[in-house]
Amino acid sequence: MTAPAPTAADRLLSVLAAFDHAHPALSLSDIGRRAGLSLTTAHRLVGALTRWGALERDEWGVYHVGLRLWEIAALAPRGLALRQVAWPYLEDLFEAVVFGAFMTGGFSPILQIGLGLTLAVLIDATVVRMLLVPATMALLGRRAWWAPGALRRAHARFGVREESPPRLRRIRRRAEAPAAVLPDGGGEDRRRGCARPVLS
Repeated sequence: MTAPAPTAADRLLSVLAAFDHAHPALSLSDIGRRAGLSLTTAHRLVGALTRWGALERDEWGVYHVGLRLWEIAALAPRGLALRQVAWPYLEDLFEAVVFGAFMTGGFSPILQIGLGLTLAVLIDATVVRMLLVPATMALLGRRAWWAPGALRRAHARFGVREESPPRLRRIRRRAEAPAAVLPDGGGEDRRRGCARPVLS
């Protein structure tokens, strides 16, 4: 059985696959050779990718991965999760650098304020958030989430909730509907339904 002929999309992706950590910048002939394409086909595909922003050409005629691909890659769920986890620590680092800049001045009170704020931010980011808070939560267990009855009732009535997406709401309504009863021909009823997702 012969392998199917490469499609236009396969050839386009092979141009992008020519770039890697060892080859971040390639000439047109290098792209054609690494992608296994003729020079005319590589020229046409590289031109289309450059116009779209997936590739960028510098003044020496060498191509690099373009910003448009980085923008699309930033939308990947794993990238978003990592950014959300890292963002508070990056903010703390930014504050520490800004407050640390106060210490470069020659005025003694500003220098002392800068040192105090820098140490406070670093201690909060490391000792408090990485050690004290997780250790306290682990020791308290479910009691860490205790709230007085009045506050729980107020939160149940007025608290902010994350709204379920429309698709999950439809699945939930379908799951809560009565199950259909189908005869199996043997005199017994067999119930069929769908599992109900656990949604808060």
